[in-house]
Amino acid sequence: MRQLIAFRSDLDIKNPQFRTAMIFANKKEFRQAATYYGCVNGRQIRFPIRERYKVQAKKSEGAYVEQYARLWDYCEELKRRNPGNTILAKTEMEGGRPRFQRLFLSFAALKKGFLEGCRPVVALDGCHIKGPHPGQLLAAIGIDANNGMYPVAYAIVEIEDRRTWTWFLELFVADLGIENGLAWVFMLDKQKGLIKAVKDLIPTAEHIHCVRHLHNNFKKTHVGIALKQILWSAARATTIPGFKVEMTKMEVEDGLATSWFDDKPACH
Repeated sequence: MRQLIAFRSDLDIKNPQFRTAMIFANKKEFRQAATYYGCVNGRQIRFPIRERYKVQAKKSEGAYVEQYARLWDYCEELKRRNPGNTILAKTEMEGGRPRFQRLFLSFAALKKGFLEGCRPVVALDGCHIKGPHPGQLLAAIGIDANNGMYPVAYAIVEIEDRRTWTWFLELFVADLGIENGLAWVFMLDKQKGLIKAVKDLIPTAEHIHCVRHLHNNFKKTHVGIALKQILWSAARATTIPGFKVEMTKMEVEDGLATSWFDDKPACH
């Protein structure tokens, strides 16, 4: 009798290899493994609705390795199609061969629209890229005339820290021609690497913090709808006296809540 092989999601999920007599913990684990297999090997995985016990695998545009090998062609094509695009790929050497590390993209149409039609306010944030080749997506987002989000530039990097944010901001500042930081406002989360990078590269610009991030941390120790509303009112205050009025309301609501802001200047 053939011995059964157990699929271990903690070890095998990044690069699944299917074998005869392999068993899975449940249907969800199998579907996840099959999906990852399709991503790694360039195959489109389908689960037919009417045939619950079948899986179809179809060859797609190629595996990850093949796609990364065409990255230079992709960058050059973007620049050729629109000479105003700023596209920069960064690699590192691994065993005598270049290995992808980072990619910065700033499209000419978005850049022109931002500089000519948006306020000089930029929100900076990052998010995780999941899958067989994880990383971080860094983005610079503006605010358009309708108070909507306006993407300006983004980058794919290996991790989110001071080093990668500095690399991104150096390219971003140069690409937009930002010389007078006094005319700009940058909204940040509490990521320490980002805060330091902005202070180093654009020290004269106004730095503000995302209120949603502040409240997510604030509510861990100070819970309540009333406190949340007062916090947002304080954030919207346009003068220091107006800010202090809201802080007084917060102190009445929760005597210890205002101390949470002792190390957070009102100007932020």
